[in-house]
Amino acid sequence: MEQIFAVAIYCDDIRQEIGGKHSFMGVYNADLVVLELPTSLLKFCIHVRVQFPVDTIAERLRIKVFDNETVIAEVSIPDGTIQEARASIMSAAATADSNSLAFATMIQFTSMQLKEPTSIRVWAIVDDIEIKANGLRVRLPTELERSTTQPMIPGVS
Repeated sequence: MEQIFAVAIYCDDIRQEIGGKHSFMGVYNADLVVLELPTSLLKFCIHVRVQFPVDTIAERLRIKVFDNETVIAEVSIPDGTIQEARASIMSAAATADSNSLAFATMIQFTSMQLKEPTSIRVWAIVDDIEIKANGLRVRLPTELERSTTQPMIPGVS
């Protein structure tokens, strides 16, 4: 299963656009820096994409989101969906040379409470194999960040 991988995008909002596109608003890199803890995020979203080789034999897919060691969300793809998608790709003449298939899901939290520095992590469980996606550290600013960050005042440069 080493060819299967998972990627997570952590952001403030995910918007569905015309033509099936998604726009990610307020995307976080490796860290979400908050001014104080505890704090509350009005909205927090995670887009998870799991990519498989087209010849995969996997049957089941679950996505788990952790706050440190606590599971805070879980999404299951119905059994058989992976193989149905594989069969669809293999039978479509236009995509017969495709070498991968992917499943994506969006997880949204409203009024997410953050009490202490933490790590938000996403795992994709394919059959019984755990595949870890990239995580997000929630932390306070360092002393250097506090001393070099200027408050932003609209209209003043």
